[in-house]
Amino acid sequence: MEQEAFRKALAESELVLVGIGEEWEKSPEGAEGYACLEKLLAGKNYFIVTTAADGMIRESHLAADRIAEAGAAGEDGASSWDTYMKWLQGTLNKRLLILELGVGFRMPDAVRWPFERIAYLNRQAMLFRVHGKLPQLPENLEGKGVSIRENSIKWLKSF
Repeated sequence: MEQEAFRKALAESELVLVGIGEEWEKSPEGAEGYACLEKLLAGKNYFIVTTAADGMIRESHLAADRIAEAGAAGEDGASSWDTYMKWLQGTLNKRLLILELGVGFRMPDAVRWPFERIAYLNRQAMLFRVHGKLPQLPENLEGKGVSIRENSIKWLKSF
């Protein structure tokens, strides 16, 4: 049922915002997960924000200019964050799918809490939070979010 709802939301979305968290860090299945994500996002206008600090996302074939690494230092980190902020401005009142994959509480102010706020403020947004241990959603997202308690890489590989 959750997969059907996700497939429908993906098909109907104009934009896709993806958050990748620590569940992906140094995972032996990480490369497969990124390959699955690449297929899922093909043809979509997307942006990815990651808190995974292992750099594995940079080895994927996902568009480098569509990735912001939370906590990245230097000019590249600031530039990618600016690009993300500009992209995010264009999501208001658009059909936005928010997909949070394995994001915990290491850096909740980078992905988890902002994604909840975006879902709350955008009337056409839907948040799918996938995490093996921390899939909870706040009450104010009732009807605007789906909580999936499963390892996010394994869940993504099921598509």
